[in-house]
Amino acid sequence: MLSYSIFKTVIKESKPFVRYKNPPGHWSVVRKKVQPVDKALDHFDDFYQQVFRKKWLSIRKALLGKQKYVAVINNYGDSEKSMTKLEASGGVKYENSV
Repeated sequence: MLSYSIFKTVIKESKPFVRYKNPPGHWSVVRKKVQPVDKALDHFDDFYQQVFRKKWLSIRKALLGKQKYVAVINNYGDSEKSMTKLEASGGVKYENSV
């Protein structure tokens, strides 16, 4: 069994382990990794561009943009009360903004 002082000197004199990394210009570092999201976007583009043709670019932009929330008022309930409550909380009427 090694004593603690001998063990300490062996550790000090041994070379520390250094992980090998490729240089910044190496092909494996420069090449973009293909993520699943990129593959899904390519498949969406291939399929839906044929379906929607010229409209696909604006649809794609809307899908990738910031989410917007919508509330639909039930006309069989108290619609005026619901509308005033939503407007008071910062909601905007879509009919008036078009």
